[in-house]
Amino acid sequence: MPWIKPAQKIFERRGQMPPPEAKLEMFGRIRERLLREGYVDIGLDHFARPDDELAQALRRGRLQRNFQGYSTRAGASMYSFGISAISQTV
Repeated sequence: MPWIKPAQKIFERRGQMPPPEAKLEMFGRIRERLLREGYVDIGLDHFARPDDELAQALRRGRLQRNFQGYSTRAGASMYSFGISAISQTV
């Protein structure tokens, strides 16, 4: 998001980002490979091994979603660190 994160403007200047069609093709290839290797498609761009707590929560119908993605713990506080970190406390 170069319009929000100035450091990402380098991608616009260099013109190195692939077009949407190429990104979709890359995702399709990666998805196929992960599924072939036994990963579970949790949703959107999240994958987990079948014995991972995310995959178990999906099977049990208890998977939660928060602003950062999928979670097994609704209402959990998240403390993040780093230049692009986003925290949430409940």
